[in-house]
Amino acid sequence: SQRAAAAIQQFREMASVSSNKRPKLAGTGDAIPTHLLGVSADFLRQFAVQHDVKGLTTQEVKDRYVKPMTETLRCSLVRQLRNQPASDGVLVGRASVFVSHAWTYRFTDVMEVLLEHDRQRKGGKVFFWFDIFSVNQHSADARVHTSDWWRTTFQQSIVDIGEV
Repeated sequence: SQRAAAAIQQFREMASVSSNKRPKLAGTGDAIPTHLLGVSADFLRQFAVQHDVKGLTTQEVKDRYVKPMTETLRCSLVRQLRNQPASDGVLVGRASVFVSHAWTYRFTDVMEVLLEHDRQRKGGKVFFWFDIFSVNQHSADARVHTSDWWRTTFQQSIVDIGEV
């Protein structure tokens, strides 16, 4: 449809255009620490339409799409989106659900579970802390996060998010 095409175009522009504008964020806006940001169901739908993810594992989606999209800024995709112009929907906000997955899972299988969770949830918009999008995949590969970071910040983030 025309509306879907417009949404896809806006998402493409968000992924490639730098701006001082901030996207609409749920929660407390810019005060949300980056490590607590998640993506919405709207984002997941747009991402799947824009990219050929059918049959790919979460690892393959990360390597084929997320890392190249974030190569210039070398940051997480949620951080990059936070610094891009707004679209019609809220794509990034304070994570309310922590997503646990194996890198060998099919991305579309994980996405369908998350979209179903979003449909069934009563009250409020859901934002998924999904490491593909919420973690800086460049520093994850370089092992920038020390074991202390994983024991403290990461574990406290799961507690702060509240739902797994």
